[in-house]
Amino acid sequence: MTLTRVIRYTLVTVLVVSALVLTALRLLLPQLSDYHGLIQQRISEAAGQPVRFENISARMVGFRPELKLDRVSVFSANDDHPILQFDHLLLRISLPLSLLRGELSPTLVRLAGTEFSVMRKDGRIVVVGLQGADSVNRQSSDELVDWLLHRRNLEVTGTRLHYRDVDQDIDLSFSAAVLRLVAQRDGLRVSGRVSFVGTDAAGSLEVVSFLQAREIAELSDASWNIYLNVDELHRDEPIADDIIIGGNLDLEGWVFGTGPAIDWVDGGLVWEEPVLTKADELPMIRGKALRAAFDLSPVVDGWHARLKNVEFESTDDRWQGEQLIASYADSMLWVDGGEVDLAFLTRLLTGFLPDGHRFQPIVRGLAPVGRLSNFKADLGRADDGSWSLSALQAELHDVGINSYKKIPAVSALSGVLLLTPKQGRIDIDSTDFGFWLPGLFRQVLEFEQLRAAVDWQVNTEGLVARLHHLDGGNNDLELRAKGVLELPEGESPILQLVGEVDEFDIEQISRYLPVGVMPPAVVRWLDSALLGGRLVRAGVVWDGTLNEFPYDQGDGRFEVTGEVEGGVLDYVPGKYFPIITDIDAHLSFVGARMEISGQSGLIFDSKLSEVSVVIEDLRRKGNYLTVVGNVDGSLANGLKYVHESPLEGPVGRHLQDLSVTGGSHLELALDIPLKKGEKVTVDGDLRLLGNGLQFSNTRIDLENVSGRLKFDEKSIDAKELSAILFGGPATVSVKSSPSTGLRLSGGGTLRVEQVAAYLGWQAFNVADGKSVWQSLLTIDKNGVDLTVDADLSGVKIHLPPPVAKGTGEEAQLKLHLDCECARPQTPLNLSLSIDDEWFVDMVLGRETDKATITRGVIATLPGQPMPQRGVLVTGSLPEIDFEQWQQWIGSLPEGSGEPVIDQVDAKIKRFDIFGQKFPDLQVQGKLTGGRWELSLASTQVEGDLVYQVN
Repeated sequence: MTLTRVIRYTLVTVLVVSALVLTALRLLLPQLSDYHGLIQQRISEAAGQPVRFENISARMVGFRPELKLDRVSVFSANDDHPILQFDHLLLRISLPLSLLRGELSPTLVRLAGTEFSVMRKDGRIVVVGLQGADSVNRQSSDELVDWLLHRRNLEVTGTRLHYRDVDQDIDLSFSAAVLRLVAQRDGLRVSGRVSFVGTDAAGSLEVVSFLQAREIAELSDASWNIYLNVDELHRDEPIADDIIIGGNLDLEGWVFGTGPAIDWVDGGLVWEEPVLTKADELPMIRGKALRAAFDLSPVVDGWHARLKNVEFESTDDRWQGEQLIASYADSMLWVDGGEVDLAFLTRLLTGFLPDGHRFQPIVRGLAPVGRLSNFKADLGRADDGSWSLSALQAELHDVGINSYKKIPAVSALSGVLLLTPKQGRIDIDSTDFGFWLPGLFRQVLEFEQLRAAVDWQVNTEGLVARLHHLDGGNNDLELRAKGVLELPEGESPILQLVGEVDEFDIEQISRYLPVGVMPPAVVRWLDSALLGGRLVRAGVVWDGTLNEFPYDQGDGRFEVTGEVEGGVLDYVPGKYFPIITDIDAHLSFVGARMEISGQSGLIFDSKLSEVSVVIEDLRRKGNYLTVVGNVDGSLANGLKYVHESPLEGPVGRHLQDLSVTGGSHLELALDIPLKKGEKVTVDGDLRLLGNGLQFSNTRIDLENVSGRLKFDEKSIDAKELSAILFGGPATVSVKSSPSTGLRLSGGGTLRVEQVAAYLGWQAFNVADGKSVWQSLLTIDKNGVDLTVDADLSGVKIHLPPPVAKGTGEEAQLKLHLDCECARPQTPLNLSLSIDDEWFVDMVLGRETDKATITRGVIATLPGQPMPQRGVLVTGSLPEIDFEQWQQWIGSLPEGSGEPVIDQVDAKIKRFDIFGQKFPDLQVQGKLTGGRWELSLASTQVEGDLVYQVN
């Protein structure tokens, strides 16, 4: 028989048999319920486990019969309890295989409406296929797993999956529309998509898995892998350690393992609107997006994980890091990161560390920012699941924190940090570093460069921090320091600090003042008084308990000392005292006391020496500033100081018409209240060194004035100043008060010719000689008043009789001079008398530097009226010799000008003229145009006389 015929006969036979079988099946399928027991037996044999079901139905799908079983249970091998239950079982039978094998050979097994529970406890996994099962039997689990492994093609639909990890307190539920288990030559492939159900989590998970095992005995060392693709996972309920995960997570990756162990995990994630937190606490993670690649591998009693290409986007910033590596073993977690965002890390640590919720308000208040690179951290996990930090090492980059309670604000902090629970160290190397403690300073203290090394240690008594060195600087100063800070448990801190400040710009002192511990009045003074200069070679020493500052009892030490160069001090800000410039001084703060001891300085161009500026207690309210010093320079500067200070009112107003020359030495002391509205107390001691004083209103000059003049904020007082007045020595005393004004009293000897010069009579050679005098000069707000009593015994008067007087002849002169000088151009009023025989009243103009006679009267009786212009001689004269007066007038030098006397109205007892004597002659007349026109009348003569003056 040929091969062709064999094939033909075989096909025909198969077709005939198949037709018979199909025909039989179509006839028998509707009557399957009558064969319930037989079918249940055959299905149990095909399943390899006892199977029970309530109902059965069948249909043909093409050439394949399909059986549907309802409310099915798969029992254990000994048939004593179910290991799997489901609503429906669908079997699609392969007729050829069934005929060849002599048993039911399904090509498809589909389970519907079942539930699988997977439980992990004590490192072991068990599987339960019963709805609502809360306990498992290890043997039943093995039977179920073994049964599943032997399925050639199993579909699971409408299934609920439940996973519970007792060790990690994880409980998750999923629903699966379709799961497929496909037997392959060397293992089992599982694929499908599940969705989260029964919790606040939402999203779906695509799973593709391969298990290289066909028997349960092979599971212990079988290799396997799982591909996971999570779409929009969203969850807002606590998982392990009460941690809440929120946001939408897309994750894709592979999990590789052997037996029950995971060998490797690799993948990537995109976490939108990420939230990782604990209930009622600050989120550990919150932002717009977190993207990263990751891998994980187990180690002995732990795991090793790595985040790569991490990118975290917050609401207002974006952070990128190379990688973050973490390892966990023996309850220890090691974290190693190329670069980590500080805000991100701080929130994580406070979330995982024990009692982390206690630090949440601090973290919220500090709001740390910045970056950490080469980050390494060791954490330990306690039996209760809490975490503790064992060690931390990192490089800090531009770290900043807000001020929180007593913690200062910091910005742009960079350096290297090493931290353990009991000790730590930070090496700072920062650019544009900022430091601010709002309760102490007004604003941020900025340093262009700052380098420092600090370590600390925690012991049973508290914390000890050591500043090994600090070097910083900016445009205002250079700073160096080192010290130790002890923080005893429950006690005040103890500080030992030594520092140096150099090249400090004093004008910028306001930003460095610790205003939080200083009275406002002191702060206002320091703000306004220190206007410039540099503080160099300054040292700081602080040694003591902080709550005992400023160590009044000697139980500690606080000192700041340094040298001021080119300082500018407005020692009474707002009171308009002239400032001190070019100060070279020693500055010291000792305890609560401040002192500036000056070696040199200037007020105007007068030199200062031995200057001391002191505030006794910077803490005390109602403080006084004491200024003491010596001033050497021109007296004009001293007078300018009075006029340009608050002394102008009580003192300077009496000196408005005073001009001075020469040098002086002033010892000055000021008590300056720092409280607004209080008055300054002044104590001055002025030494006059041969000065010249000129009172512009009276045109009186004092020359070579020497002596001591004392003054305060209300008055001036000087006793026995020596001077030269009108060419002779004089002694002058000065006294002023608000009620009486300025009073100058004194006496001495004067040259009469100097007085004549003062009166403008020097050209007339009226008199010469010396006179002893006493005077009183009063200057008040209205003007001046001068009285003089003089002895003319030493004076010779060169006028003809009856005015002539020889030296040695006794005569007394009384003089009174007054002026309402407060009114501009008001003249001087001069009155004098000689032995109560001659009386002179004159008005002297002040339009020029010298007094000029505008009008007057010379009389033999007091109180005679003055003419409107010119000088009148009037009264009863004893004897006049016309030729003698003519000769005197003729002796006057050229350029003398017109005579002072230009009017006469007198009765002369005897008048001699041209050899004739006329008794009781009445003379009246005026000098006009250089010519006297006189009217004469007596018993012997009557007529007019015209006389031309040379």
